[in-house]
Amino acid sequence: SATNNYTCVWYGECFHYGFKTFNCRYDGVAKQINNSTAEVILQCRCPHLFTETEHPHTCCDEKMIFTMNEQMRMAEGILGRCPTCLKNLFHSICDFTCANDQSRFMTGTRFNITKNGDEYIEELEIFIDEEYTNSTFDSCKQIVVPSTGDLAMGLACGDYSASDCTPKLWFESMGDAKSNYFVPFQINYVYESNDDKNYTDPLNPPTKFCHEAYDDSFACSCVDCASACSNVEWIIKDTNFTIFELNGFGIIFGIVIIIICTLIVIGIRFSILGKFDGFNFIWFQNCRKTYYSVFENFFTIWVFAKYPILILCLSSYVIGGLCYGIMSLKVTINPIEIWSSANSRARMEKNYFDSHFTPFYRTEQIYINAIGLNTIKYINQSNDNGTIEYGPVFEKDFLLAVYDLQQQILQIGQDIDEGLEKICYAPVQNDFIGPVTLELCTIQSIWGYFQNNVTVFENNLDYLDHIYKCMQNPYNPNCLAPYKGPIIPDIAVGGFLSGNEEESGDKNFMKATTIILTFLVKNSNSTEAGLEQTLEWEKKYLNFMKNWTENSCPDFMDVAFSAERSIEDELERISNAEIHTVIISYVVMFIYIAVALGKFQTSVGCSLGIFGYIGVPTTLLTIEVIPFLVLAVGVDNIFILVQTHQRNSLKMHETIPEYMGRILSSVGPSMLLTSTSECLCFLIGALSSMPASGRLDVVCCVMLKNNTSNKPENNGIIHWIFEKFYIPFLMKKCICIGILIIFIAMLTLHIIVGPNVDIGLDSKLSMPDDSYVLKYLDFMGKFLSMGPPVYFVITGGLNYSDTKVQNAICGGQRCNSDSLYAQIFTASRQPSISYIAKPASSWIDDYFDWSTIDGCCKYFPNNGSFCPHTNGECKQCEIVKDEFKSRPQAKDFRTYINYFLTDIPDESCVKSGRASYSDSVNYFHDEYGMIDIDDNYFMSYHTSLRKQSDWYEALAAARFIAKNITTMINEANLTSTEINVFPYRYLYIY
Repeated sequence: SATNNYTCVWYGECFHYGFKTFNCRYDGVAKQINNSTAEVILQCRCPHLFTETEHPHTCCDEKMIFTMNEQMRMAEGILGRCPTCLKNLFHSICDFTCANDQSRFMTGTRFNITKNGDEYIEELEIFIDEEYTNSTFDSCKQIVVPSTGDLAMGLACGDYSASDCTPKLWFESMGDAKSNYFVPFQINYVYESNDDKNYTDPLNPPTKFCHEAYDDSFACSCVDCASACSNVEWIIKDTNFTIFELNGFGIIFGIVIIIICTLIVIGIRFSILGKFDGFNFIWFQNCRKTYYSVFENFFTIWVFAKYPILILCLSSYVIGGLCYGIMSLKVTINPIEIWSSANSRARMEKNYFDSHFTPFYRTEQIYINAIGLNTIKYINQSNDNGTIEYGPVFEKDFLLAVYDLQQQILQIGQDIDEGLEKICYAPVQNDFIGPVTLELCTIQSIWGYFQNNVTVFENNLDYLDHIYKCMQNPYNPNCLAPYKGPIIPDIAVGGFLSGNEEESGDKNFMKATTIILTFLVKNSNSTEAGLEQTLEWEKKYLNFMKNWTENSCPDFMDVAFSAERSIEDELERISNAEIHTVIISYVVMFIYIAVALGKFQTSVGCSLGIFGYIGVPTTLLTIEVIPFLVLAVGVDNIFILVQTHQRNSLKMHETIPEYMGRILSSVGPSMLLTSTSECLCFLIGALSSMPASGRLDVVCCVMLKNNTSNKPENNGIIHWIFEKFYIPFLMKKCICIGILIIFIAMLTLHIIVGPNVDIGLDSKLSMPDDSYVLKYLDFMGKFLSMGPPVYFVITGGLNYSDTKVQNAICGGQRCNSDSLYAQIFTASRQPSISYIAKPASSWIDDYFDWSTIDGCCKYFPNNGSFCPHTNGECKQCEIVKDEFKSRPQAKDFRTYINYFLTDIPDESCVKSGRASYSDSVNYFHDEYGMIDIDDNYFMSYHTSLRKQSDWYEALAAARFIAKNITTMINEANLTSTEINVFPYRYLYIY
């Protein structure tokens, strides 16, 4: 055959340099494999080589097969979710590694010789068909990494991000020995024939689309292949009814009010003109008289004046008892207690999350904005466009100043052995590594690209080029931070988005004007005493930052900072600062009332005492406001009553009780009406579930000023102005009609536009003007481009070893099209309405992949307990797969899940779950020692939430998604227990 005319290019391994292995040059014919284990591996990986014979001749020996298998295993960790993609890619790898006709499409271009005289290949050229690279790339480009929610191509494409990667760049990165640590020698892919190389035809294996399956496997799922998805658009039901882009119900209600008012006016007008025979408005007068007579009689017989001693004694006892409740009043500065109702859904969901999982970590964050620095124009070696523009924060002096600040923060508490490592969040730490060190602390900083080491930075002549590469692909092994994780550019830098870029999703990190330092600290379910060490470190950190910004901050920096405790500290500071204001406001109110009426007001004490008995917490700010509410609601009525008493003298033969009854009957209905209307207005605040707003202050008693003088009183200038000018003007017919029309118009307008007002309170309004937190909130709104994480929590009760349950949750092969993961993924494809920025992390999908990758699960042979996969002395777990070889069987699913959650990921086992899922999954052992999964969650991210309305709409969208998932699970009858899925984000409570 024609194949017999071709020879091998290499055979065997003859040189090792570190972890890299170089193949021996060989231009002879292919040889038969003499190792049965290697032949089994080759048949599994490259079945097309066995189509014509059971024992093919190849250009690879057993060592090369073992090395190829290891390389393929790493590729499986990234692309294994889509079998079609993997087989398309492996076909070419098998051919240029082992095919017996290598000289047809490849040749060595650079060689070297070992000390033993063996010649090995240092550089290789492969003639490959462009159609093959394009189709293989298309079958792989949409694969998602469940642990991060990002596209796998971002990991596979070397220095390029998933959005910038192309088929040529992908294959180029797979052969780039300089930048790709795992490529042993340089491989150059060429796409045009070169007569000098004697190529006859390119490497062009057959491929399939991602939605097509090879005979012995499955097609890619909808999550990893858009063409496998149905064209059903995910939509949140829009219940808004609009007319002319305004609230439709408001417009209709406004029209109804206008019609009713018009009919009333027409009716009255026609009645006056006598147009309606037999119709009059006497019943209006009767209603009015009845109303006044009832209340006049009530207030006339009020017994206060007839039995003054009894009433005063009883009132004193009641007032004293109520005021004593102040002793039980609890003053709080906890923002959760102030702004979140204990019975609200968000608060109960937070309590559930905190009681079942580790609470959301604490965040200490610094924004460093560049001032007065110019942008940098640099010829970037990693960019085909040549010169690109870098933001001012990438100036070397600026970066070094940031490094100096970061190092000083890391030294806080080190002198007394209470440094950051004692409290920080370290996701990859376990018992096999030892205690937490500063290197293992999660610090999101641009200096993580340089291992937080200024020497590495100084030795890198093209530091801008390195930053560019890392921001394009933060998961590049050369860019991972000391804590073994990526530095997410959305979190590490800010100020690079304009309005149009934010809407389109395009992110040019190189335009950044701000560097962000984020230190993650462990949180705790315990009381404040359990966080004592954390709170103390945060206090030192805040004191350091205040001193640094005042005394050491360079002129080219503008800095804003915050700690987890900052808001609570500021509320306490405000409360303490307002103590003098509270005292002054009370004294002024008491003096005012005492001077004007000669009485002391006790309703404030009574209202505080009532809520003290009930146990409702308050703040000093609330106590400060109460006197003014009392003045607004109660004192005005006291003045009305006293002035009426002053302007009416005692009649002949009229007793004091009769006189007081007459006075009270005259103004009592008016006082009742005004007090009721004002109390109802304040009651609107009480309807809110927010504790800071849900207060109803009641005037408990009214005391009158004694006046025994019969001397006629001067009504005063105000009374004279109202009597002579204001009232006559107001009662003019045209003025009355005008006021009525204006009132109706304003009422109608407010009803129409009122529903369009964005709900929510600007968080900046809760802080005083001199607070450092106010500046931090302002910087965060301007510069942060990353939305907050959101957790979709599944309550316990499902048997995750059951295939039906797995299919209802997962997102890979054989998973349901409406599974939990698929629904979140579908929502993430429409972020403008779902506010979900990326697919969720999925512990169950990564567990499936981890369990099928050889060498990732290991145990100690002496006791069978978990062993890190990096330990060469441990044995590999013999996980029994299901019939499709893609998942562990039920028994082994329950046996090895905790191994997965304990194993630390690295290049060879990227699916290990310690870093991403150790806090996400709760499990327990049954009476037989088998593991059952309890509560767990899937994490995604919101889009950037700029406005207060975005937060509410994002919460509503997340709850809509969770409701659909809950319905899907319960309707599938997967368990007898009712399952609830709810979204959780720490700030949802606000």
